[in-house]
Amino acid sequence: PGFGSFFAHIPEALDHAVLQPYLWQAKSVSEVIAGVEVIVFLAIIVMTVFFHKGFPNKSIDWFLMSFALSTLLFIGLVVSFSGAIVRYRAIYLMMILVVSCQYLDHRKLLANFKKQNNTK
Repeated sequence: PGFGSFFAHIPEALDHAVLQPYLWQAKSVSEVIAGVEVIVFLAIIVMTVFFHKGFPNKSIDWFLMSFALSTLLFIGLVVSFSGAIVRYRAIYLMMILVVSCQYLDHRKLLANFKKQNNTK
């Protein structure tokens, strides 16, 4: 009921809203698709972290990221049904992906990919 319990449940809420359903826990085709969606989303985020052009310098980018993350946190805290979470989070994950792909340096990514393929 207080701020302490709110902060204690933040990791669990972000896990529910962003990472679930896990691919290994899938019981139906729709859960497998949602699990693959999570893996692709995380892969794009990781690529952006390693191959970025710079950090967001526009206030709209910071607004989109903070709004999306805070809404995902709220969804993870309030909604308990994973099917509803998958539907609710779609627009907010797209906001994060738009900002991430904007700062993803495709040239660095392709150069690294070609470098790895030439060494084999």
